[in-house]
Amino acid sequence: MSDLSNFLKKFSPKEQETPQSMEDNEIPSMKPQHEHQFELFLKTFAPPRADWEGKIANTTEKIVEKLLFGVTTLLFKCVLCTETKKEEVLGSDEQQLDEIFEKVEKFGPQYVQRDGITYAIGKLQQQGVVPVR
Repeated sequence: MSDLSNFLKKFSPKEQETPQSMEDNEIPSMKPQHEHQFELFLKTFAPPRADWEGKIANTTEKIVEKLLFGVTTLLFKCVLCTETKKEEVLGSDEQQLDEIFEKVEKFGPQYVQRDGITYAIGKLQQQGVVPVR
């Protein structure tokens, strides 16, 4: 009888082995792997607060910075799989742009370098409408 039970054990279904790195509650992703192509789809700005001192107890350094300078929140979405990511930046990029425009008015064209590319920001001198004869 022991020979028969050993023979049957050889052909009985074995428990499926799971990879060691996978936990019991983890489900493998069925999405194809790709390099994300994120595009900005939402930008918000919370302005600085001048009236916060003495009103908020036990603040952290990060909260104080956000209260002093304001915070811009940028939301990006991948065009391939719609995965999103959020980035927060102190201050506002709009204020920097306004400062550049003021410099253009006072000093003329301004040149900005970013990622090895030089951009020229200047006032466009439009010609009047030429009359047709």
